[in-house]
Amino acid sequence: FERCMSIHSRALSSTLARYSCSFFKSASVRQFAAQPRVPLQKVSSTPTVKTPCTATLKTPSTFTQSVLPLPTKANISTSASVLMTQDQVTESLSKMEISPLYTSDKTGSDEKGEGTQDNPFKSPLQAMRHWGKEPFPTIYVDSKEEGQQYSVISQAQMKKLSKVYQREKAKAESKSKKEAEEAAKRAANLEESKSITISEDPSLPAATASKINNLKLLRGQRVKVYGWVHRLRKQGKNMMFVVLRDGTGYLQCLLSDNLCKTYEALLLTTEYQFRFSEH
Repeated sequence: FERCMSIHSRALSSTLARYSCSFFKSASVRQFAAQPRVPLQKVSSTPTVKTPCTATLKTPSTFTQSVLPLPTKANISTSASVLMTQDQVTESLSKMEISPLYTSDKTGSDEKGEGTQDNPFKSPLQAMRHWGKEPFPTIYVDSKEEGQQYSVISQAQMKKLSKVYQREKAKAESKSKKEAEEAAKRAANLEESKSITISEDPSLPAATASKINNLKLLRGQRVKVYGWVHRLRKQGKNMMFVVLRDGTGYLQCLLSDNLCKTYEALLLTTEYQFRFSEH
């Protein structure tokens, strides 16, 4: 019975396989028949040449088209002549090198020296002042060896002189800063002094003009003296001593309070012409 069932199942499977194969074949035939037919093209035996596609570029009317010239032999030679050779570059760099400074305690001069080998400075410190900034170039001094005129300055001496130069530079900067502050303060005082005016008291009698040598005869009277400022000393902001001369003698005058704060008093220096009135 089992053998009959296996034979029957094999026969059934083969029958189903044949039916499924025929079904798929008929379905593929119907699908192909449903597609539109495209006529076959005749293939030419001669090869076809592909031509490049050309396009026109429209530019605005404000633009101008310029055609660059092709490089010619003359242009190439001109551009090549501009280029520097390696030897020329080396030579130009050597010229840009910092030249050393020469000093000599025997033949040098700090006043007239230029720091060259033929006209050296007297001291290395003057060479540093001449250079004016750090780092300094190589400084040469008198050589201690026979047959050699100059030698490089020692590192210990260079370090010591660099400290001296730095102190001098700091002192000079502090001095210039102080002078600038004093100048600004003086300008402000001058501007403020323009508002101070002095007028003569009309209740006092008129002053008598006199020379310095005749003032003894006018003691106790109001006098007027003309002369030049011989000496000037300021004692704070409210007192000023002026020594006046007129060719006949000298007279010491005292200015106080607002008389020291006027614009003319602040500008007063020696050899200025001065008129002094006294009661």
